[in-house]
Amino acid sequence: MHYVGLLLLLILTFITYNWVFDYTIVYLRESSYSFFMFGSEFLVEFLDHPGGLLRYASRFFAQFYHYKWLGALVNSWFITCFAVLFHLVLRRLRRTVWVLHTLLPCILIVTVLRYNVLQVTLGLLTICGAFLGYLLLPRKVVRQVYALIAIPALYLITGGYFWFFVVWVIISEWSDRPRSSNLTFKVLYAVLAVCVPLAAYRWLFLIPLSNAFTYPLNVYVAKSSSSVIMLSAYVLLAGYMLLVPFAERISRTTRAGSISDSTRHMAVRVVLLIVLAGLLLGMSYDSAVDESADYHELYKRRQWDAILKKAKHNPSPDLMSQFITNRALFHKGNLLEEMFNYPQVWGTRGLVLDFAEASTADVAETDLRRAMLN
Repeated sequence: MHYVGLLLLLILTFITYNWVFDYTIVYLRESSYSFFMFGSEFLVEFLDHPGGLLRYASRFFAQFYHYKWLGALVNSWFITCFAVLFHLVLRRLRRTVWVLHTLLPCILIVTVLRYNVLQVTLGLLTICGAFLGYLLLPRKVVRQVYALIAIPALYLITGGYFWFFVVWVIISEWSDRPRSSNLTFKVLYAVLAVCVPLAAYRWLFLIPLSNAFTYPLNVYVAKSSSSVIMLSAYVLLAGYMLLVPFAERISRTTRAGSISDSTRHMAVRVVLLIVLAGLLLGMSYDSAVDESADYHELYKRRQWDAILKKAKHNPSPDLMSQFITNRALFHKGNLLEEMFNYPQVWGTRGLVLDFAEASTADVAETDLRRAMLN
C-alpha cells in the first residue's frame, strides 16, 4: 500500500504543479531564478548565512521552472524522495506505519507551502537522510559520535532545519531505558546544539542572533489571512515531524491490534487522505492569482491577440495584467487608439511599472523583475 501511495504521490503532485498550482511556477520563473548560473561567484552569494548550501540547491533547481512541466517534475520528484526517507525513518521508530503518516507532511508542503516547496522539501529531505543514517548505525557509541559531528555539518548545510535532527536525537536518546544511562552525553548534546548557532553568530556570520538560530526557517508574516495560514502550516508541519515518529515511544503503546493495524480500515484511510488533500487544495487555490498567471504565460509566448481577447472578455484588476494588456496593444500598434477600451485603473503605473514599497517581503527581487519588464 505504501508503494502505491508513493507512486500516486509522484503522479498527483506532478499534476497539481503542472495544472492546478502552475501559477506558482509561472511567477517564480519570472524572477532571477529562471537564469542558469554556475561558478564560484554564484555559490559565494549564499554563504553569508547558515544553510547556504540548502539555499544554493533550492535556487539552482528552481531554475528548471523555466519549463513549467520540468518545474512540476522537479517538485514532485523531491517531494516523493522526502516521503520515501520519512517513511524509512518511521519504520525504524514505530511498530505501525500507515500511509497517512507518510503522506500528511507532503500534502501540507504541496498545498500550503507551495511557493517555498523546494527549500522546505530539500531541507527536510537532508535531515531525514542524516537521521536515518543515525538510526542505522549498530553501536550506541558510534551513533553518539555521528550525532555530535552531524550538528555543525547540518547547521552549515541546512541552517535552522538542523533543529529537527537535534530534537529527534534528543528524544531518541532520552526514550531509551534506563533513562539515567549516558546522562552526560544527553545533557551536553543539547548544550552543544545551542552553542553552535551562538558561535556562528559570534565568529562566522554577520547576522542577527535570531537568524543564527532559525535561518532559513524565518517566515515573513504580514497582516493577511494567507500569511496566517502559511505560518500555521509551518507550525503544524514542524510539530508533526518532531512528534509523530516518537509517538509510540512517548506513550509506551504496547497493544499490537489497534485500529490502524486492521486491513479492513484501509479504504477509510485512503478516503480520509483524499478528502484532506482535496480540502487543502480547495482552500489554497487562488483563482485571482491563477488568472493573473495566465496573462504572464501569454506574455511570455508573445500571444498579443490572445491577451487582448482575454482582457476584453475577462479584465483583471491586477497591476501586472494591465501592464501586459498595454504591452500587447503597443506590439499591435494600437496603444494610443485603443488603450481606454480596457480598464486603466492603475493609471501610468500600467505603462511603466514603479518599484516595490519598502514594506514588502522581497523588495530587491520585485525591483529586479519590474526593471526587466520595463
